[in-house]
Amino acid sequence: MRVAFLLNDAGLYGANLSLSNMIKSYGFKDCLVLSPSEGPFLSLLKEMGVSYKVVPFKFNMATYNQNFLSFILYPVRFCYYWILNKYSYPLILKIIEENGIDVIHSNNSWISIGFEIAKQKRIKHVWHLREMSDLHFYMRSFKPFEKLCEDFNNSDSVICVSEAVKRHFHIRNKNAVVLYDAVDSIRNIQDVHYEKENYFLYCGGLSENKGVLDAISSFSKVSRNRNIRLYIAGTGSAHFVKKMKSLIEKEGIEGKVVLLGYRTDAKELMRKAVALLMCSWHEAYGRVTVEAMMNDCVVIGRNSGGTSELIEHEETGFLFDSNSELEALMEKVLDMDTTIIRDKAREKAIHSFTEEVYGEQLKKVYDNLLIQNHKTTQE
Repeated sequence: MRVAFLLNDAGLYGANLSLSNMIKSYGFKDCLVLSPSEGPFLSLLKEMGVSYKVVPFKFNMATYNQNFLSFILYPVRFCYYWILNKYSYPLILKIIEENGIDVIHSNNSWISIGFEIAKQKRIKHVWHLREMSDLHFYMRSFKPFEKLCEDFNNSDSVICVSEAVKRHFHIRNKNAVVLYDAVDSIRNIQDVHYEKENYFLYCGGLSENKGVLDAISSFSKVSRNRNIRLYIAGTGSAHFVKKMKSLIEKEGIEGKVVLLGYRTDAKELMRKAVALLMCSWHEAYGRVTVEAMMNDCVVIGRNSGGTSELIEHEETGFLFDSNSELEALMEKVLDMDTTIIRDKAREKAIHSFTEEVYGEQLKKVYDNLLIQNHKTTQE
């Protein structure tokens, strides 16, 4: 069975990193990746020995209500994306035919061109839903939301990264499964306790819905009478970073909050942190949360979305519903020994979020597709 994976871009971020883990976990030896652009993820695929092609296709949705400009540009993007996809459709169709593709695997909810081509070619299609795009990224589908959900349900198989995503898109497909993304191999998880330094860590994209302003506000109160810092690792728009800096100045904590920018040493930062703050309002899964669990770092996470599925409150981490609860939990972890919780979190991560576990679960999805293919051939 030869599989073509469709990306929404070629950046080195969660969905693509999860795809690379997926390719390694299952052992796709003869797959093909189609990307709409050049980017650093293609270099990673090259290192892995995975074939790829660049074809300029676009999304089935666009930002809509993030700001006034996105509202104005929405119909412009609709026209541009529609024209580009009309151009790209026969190019992708030709690639699918020439490479003997049996399954098209769309790597997130933003792209529907793979679904449409699979229908035309009467080959199998897998839709991998990795985000609640409308809530998390202010995206609005070019189709009515109900029609978008209908398309998802009409795919041959649907993979959701959490129960929260499955509920959000009203997935009823009999071949739908919830598979929590693999983050690392069990071989790379060390059963080691690291010496902690006096800082909390926020790690991820910098935007309103990621809750980073809540992290800063809560930290300002906790740090008043304590020698503690907040490290913020990640990037965001210039406008939002300016908003963060204004809040930091307003709270008078310029010397206690460190903006690190993009970092490649996230694991090392997690290992030394008192706790990771996962404040996102609509996290579909939470790769950063799992990375922290694997790297001896207790997580204080918002009780919503995928985060509430990954963490068992006071067993493998902590969950909060309000800023006052976040502040209380930050105080709590500063005053307690979190060793047992960190050990339990690591154990859960090993049993639930490794490449080895993921490979076994993914095999069942593709085995089922093989059975469907066999039945179709017999008919």
